[in-house]
Amino acid sequence: MSQMGVQHLTTNTFENIPNIQCLNLARNNISDIPEEVFHSKNFENLIYLNLSSNRLDVNELDFINNHKNLKTLVLDSNTRNNDEICLSENKDTKLRVLSLKNCYLYSLSSNCHYEQKNYPLKFLTALDLSHNEFNVSSLTYDRLPSLQNLSLSHNRLHSVPENLAEFPDLKVLSLSYCDITKITSDTFKNFSRLEILSLRGNQITKIDFTLNLPNLRILDLAENQLHSLPINWSANLNNLRYLNLNSNYFPSMEALNLGSQLELKNLEDLHLRNNLISSIIVPLDLPSELTIHVGPIL
Repeated sequence: MSQMGVQHLTTNTFENIPNIQCLNLARNNISDIPEEVFHSKNFENLIYLNLSSNRLDVNELDFINNHKNLKTLVLDSNTRNNDEICLSENKDTKLRVLSLKNCYLYSLSSNCHYEQKNYPLKFLTALDLSHNEFNVSSLTYDRLPSLQNLSLSHNRLHSVPENLAEFPDLKVLSLSYCDITKITSDTFKNFSRLEILSLRGNQITKIDFTLNLPNLRILDLAENQLHSLPINWSANLNNLRYLNLNSNYFPSMEALNLGSQLELKNLEDLHLRNNLISSIIVPLDLPSELTIHVGPIL
């Protein structure tokens, strides 16, 4: 039901469609949803709801309050009256995935300016806050104790927020296009469970330390300003399978310091397009199954 010009929802809207589990209402003109709509019998088994690109105020989400089966809620590109989303504990919810991309959000708040609402993030495992102007200090473990997958891409962060280390179960972190200029040996020291890390599209000029991320499988450093990587930079990347270094300033394969990296024995994909490399000499001790992706050699 996306792009159908829907403006209003009532309890009668879906009365002839029983047992709805997935509903896509994206790209309509919905500005308000009565609380009773998604608590009717037709929606008892609703697990996926997409309301992106409507005119909803994400501070007024009574329609999902205490919904016991909803697991995925997509609210991308709802930009009316948004500033912060108000949260408090809801023991009955099963919401696991929440997407608030491009909602002009500034923070998560536990103090509402109106009567207290019950917005359910206690069991949330995936949160997308990309394309906002977000104050990351409002992300705290007590509000999001189950968080495993977080996207903050396209927020002007300038550095990797220190408070993200509060989330011990974080496995996927996207910080692409965040105007980050520097990472240090302390930046990811408490991210031991991280499996996927994207720092694409930042302004990082140097990595001069060992990345201590033993469970990391995917690392995206494309579109930065890197010229070289230090010896032993990947000594603790034993599970790395995908490494993207496209669109940097590496002058040669030697600048990657892969020659003695036996720890990269599981590496399967190495992306080197759009660098300054004029010839490819592959170190003999790299994995035999490795595919190196290169563009035209200068």
